[in-house]
Amino acid sequence: MGSSRRPLAAVAASAALFSTCDVLFNAEAFSPPLHAGIPLAVSQSPVVCGLQPNFVSTPLQRIRMGATRSRTANIISLQSSFIEEPPKKLRPKSDNHGEASSVDSAATPLDKDIDELVQKQSDAEKARLLDSLASITSTLAEKVGAVDESRIAFPEISTGEVPRLYSNLKYEKSADGKISASKHASGSTLEATALIAGTTLGVCMLHLPSAMAPSGFLYSSAAMVPSYIYSVMSGLLIAELCINRMGRTGKSEVRLMEIYNESLGSVSSAIGTVAYFGLQFAVILACVATGGANLEILLDSMGMGGVLDSVSGLQQLLFAGAAGAAAYVIRPSERDLANSVMLILAVAALLGIFGVGAGSADFAALIASENQHPEFVIDSLPIVFMALGYQQVMPKITTQLEGDKGKITTAVIAGTGIPFLLYIIWNAIVIGNTLTGPGPFPAGADPVFLLQNEGSPLLGGLVGGFSGIVAAGTLFSVSGNFVDDIADTLKLPSGQELGEWKPVLFAGTLLPAAFLAADSNINGFCRALDYSGAFCISTLFLVLPSIMIWTSRYGDDESPLTVKPLVPFGKISLGSLWKAAGTLIIEQGAEKLGVIDFFKDQFFH
Repeated sequence: MGSSRRPLAAVAASAALFSTCDVLFNAEAFSPPLHAGIPLAVSQSPVVCGLQPNFVSTPLQRIRMGATRSRTANIISLQSSFIEEPPKKLRPKSDNHGEASSVDSAATPLDKDIDELVQKQSDAEKARLLDSLASITSTLAEKVGAVDESRIAFPEISTGEVPRLYSNLKYEKSADGKISASKHASGSTLEATALIAGTTLGVCMLHLPSAMAPSGFLYSSAAMVPSYIYSVMSGLLIAELCINRMGRTGKSEVRLMEIYNESLGSVSSAIGTVAYFGLQFAVILACVATGGANLEILLDSMGMGGVLDSVSGLQQLLFAGAAGAAAYVIRPSERDLANSVMLILAVAALLGIFGVGAGSADFAALIASENQHPEFVIDSLPIVFMALGYQQVMPKITTQLEGDKGKITTAVIAGTGIPFLLYIIWNAIVIGNTLTGPGPFPAGADPVFLLQNEGSPLLGGLVGGFSGIVAAGTLFSVSGNFVDDIADTLKLPSGQELGEWKPVLFAGTLLPAAFLAADSNINGFCRALDYSGAFCISTLFLVLPSIMIWTSRYGDDESPLTVKPLVPFGKISLGSLWKAAGTLIIEQGAEKLGVIDFFKDQFFH
């Protein structure tokens, strides 16, 4: 029995020794276990190293011990398995004479050594964590595609220290015609927003309900959200291209086709040129077809419909001639004022439609589950992208706002956000007033035409007036720009210097559109916009800008850039644009070429 008590006495003595030390470490900091080897000869004494054992049992200071006896040496190994944080103020221990011991009042050399060891371990762990985070950040930046700061030619613009790339000046003349003063003509964000919104609210809006009605209001509205995001991204990418070209060439005037021809190879540039003029001509064709139909309805209501029946396509020709004459006569510098007037008239008519149509729309049927058909959503996307198209004015917006990326971003988001909300309301009013029952909307039916001809006289008159104003305003704007772009492509004089080429170009633009729109076998309003949205706008404003931005940012030629990316997430954003555009082009191409119907007949009949 005496020999078996010796190890237990050693353990008790060792625990007494540990209880007299100030253990200032919590369990997290004390990663390695604490070991102590105590000779058995020492542990047999009731007083260890001259100190009376004094165990402290508190919730904050406890030591769980494990003791093992070495087989090769007469030593007891004492190991701490868990140490909790001690109380901030340790209670003093008394010796045999009742006086306070000084052992607990000051840190021992062992405490200081352990403090230094734990601090070094903590610093090393922090350094390893920072290195890991830096490595992860570097890997993500490489994958996403960050632009190195050293490539930014004007870092003051990127940091916001200098908001604009240059300053537009306005000169004031005295009575004798001499320049007397000059001042900064700062670009207006509000005017830029109105220009983008006015360009977006075009003739494609009239065809939007017929494209979205088959899939139902809920699903079609949900599909417009990513379309709106892609539209914003596309405009900002084109603005980035414009700013970089301004900084590289020193010229404030930038044209869209100049950027495409300069940044793309010969094949891609040719594809972009064809897509651009195809898009513009499709819009002109839709304007002429819509305007001619409205003119015919107006004359019929006045009892003069028989006047135009004798000549096929006369109403389209008259409408194209009237709008084209206005674009021919009005100087380019005055077009913005004319467009503003047309925009005010269109918004006034649109608000009238909302006010009158809201009272008669069947909103319950609009959101009923039997009227929602998601399988038709993708067929509406070409018209949605066309309706959200405005990118052709981005070079002008960038010039007006002096390359100020903050103003440009605000103008693009607000200028497209307003039409986006108006489109949702417009679809709800038009479709809600023309639903005839559960099930898909009748194929080929045009809700705007039905509402204009079969709705209430007041609502039908407002829809007809709005349709005519939008068609005339869009044709006025697009035809003038179309002629200027043809002149630039053919290296002809532009603007007032176009001279004798001007009537030829206007006639060559509007006459073919009038004859095509008059052909009853060609549904110019629907088919032209549908094909243009599927192929032209997807190629021109989704695919090609992404390719040009990718080349400028991540190409082998790391040339200086004027501004940091305006669209975040680098390669992820560009890849998503490619995927969206590629999916739309392939799916719609397969459908319009009859590939999908062929496979359905052959394998799923």
